[in-house]
Amino acid sequence: MEAVAERIGEERRLASLPRKVSLECSSCGYGIARSTPPERCPMCQAVDTWAHTPWRPFSRDRLFY
Repeated sequence: MEAVAERIGEERRLASLPRKVSLECSSCGYGIARSTPPERCPMCQAVDTWAHTPWRPFSRDRLFY
């Protein structure tokens, strides 16, 4: 019973955290996963150029080298 209570507490704690989204700089293509976009792209220093992208952990392009 105690393990169930701990699991429920952990699920509630995780649910309260901000969700990360996949973002890509529309200027240079740099990709990040964060809950909020940074002001500037760390690669090209462009301001407010973030676009939401679908999360794709196993892109087909990278599977076939």
